[in-house]
Amino acid sequence: MTSPLDPIPLPPRLRAEDRQVAADRADIREGRLAHFGLTSASRPDLDEAAAALGRAAGAAYAMVNRIGYQQTFIGLYRADRPDLPLVGRTMHLDEGYCPALLTRTKDLALHDVYVAARFRSNPVVDQIGIRAYAGARITDPTDGLVLGTVCFVDTDARHEADEDAMASLVKEYRDALIPLLLSPSPR
Repeated sequence: MTSPLDPIPLPPRLRAEDRQVAADRADIREGRLAHFGLTSASRPDLDEAAAALGRAAGAAYAMVNRIGYQQTFIGLYRADRPDLPLVGRTMHLDEGYCPALLTRTKDLALHDVYVAARFRSNPVVDQIGIRAYAGARITDPTDGLVLGTVCFVDTDARHEADEDAMASLVKEYRDALIPLLLSPSPR
């Protein structure tokens, strides 16, 4: 029997080149995440930060995501709506939109995931009903290696004109969290 916090099983759909990058650099990212003390454990302070972002965005879900061998939502928010499925704190690297940021040089805002074929076929569209996404990369300041994301997703599409505001909002929250996230952990 599964717990309500277990992740929804979704089939792999990440592009082959993204999947290879995710796998090739997972060991390196895990080492860097450990250096910064970003373990797989959830953190109440990051849950609060995700909740603040989710409320500011009017979104169904918001996350602070570490990306190593898998995605782990060390900060997680789900709006208090009975129509929203419960989600777990982990997702495979083939699921969701954040792993796409591992190979991008820019953050990503999608006012409607149906507009781009690459993103509309993602399993979270059908399983959770995601229609809009905005994510900002958390990068190692020494070399720009993507270690995770700050993001929100919604079950309603937004207007195309909202993409800049969506991107600005997640970047603002990401930037506020960087000192908390990327201070080397004491040994």
